[in-house]
Formats: sequence, structure tokens, C-alpha cells
Amino acid sequence: TAQLAYCGTKNQPLALDAYQKADVSGFTSTVWQAELHHRLGVSWEAAGNLEKAKSELLASLAKRPNSPEVVNNLGYVYSKLGERQNALASF
Repeated sequence: TAQLAYCGTKNQPLALDAYQKADVSGFTSTVWQAELHHRLGVSWEAAGNLEKAKSELLASLAKRPNSPEVVNNLGYVYSKLGERQNALASF
């Protein structure tokens, strides 16, 4: 449901709620856990909470290092936070 919440109208509050509920359900697959943190990070960034976005993206990379899409999104968040060196290292 989280994917559907984000499609079309891009309803961030609904997507965030769905992703947080999915997190509580307890995925056992490391890949799924990493993707969940990635999606939460992207959703938090879109909602304007850059610190939570950064935290979730870092959690994703801890589960699945060097994922290009996650590293790129983290670089974008770093740039929005004014963390220039971290942003450059991510791109």
C-alpha cells in the first residue's frame, strides 16, 4: 500500500504512515529492510524532514552498502542540509 500511496497524487503523509506500519511488521529479508529504509528516507525528504531522511538513508546503506540509488539520494539530502563534503563524496 505504501507504493500506491505515493503514486499519482504523491500523498506523503499516507506513504509515510504505510512505510512506518510496514517497518513495525518486521521484514526478515535484509534487502526488504534496506528498501524500506530507503523509501522512508525518500518520503521524509519529500516531507521536508531532512534529518530523518538522512537517518533512514544511512540505515538503508548499513543493510545494503553501496546501493547507487540510495547513495545518490543521500547525496541530495546532504546537499540540502548544507553538508557539502558529504554530498560530494556521495556523488
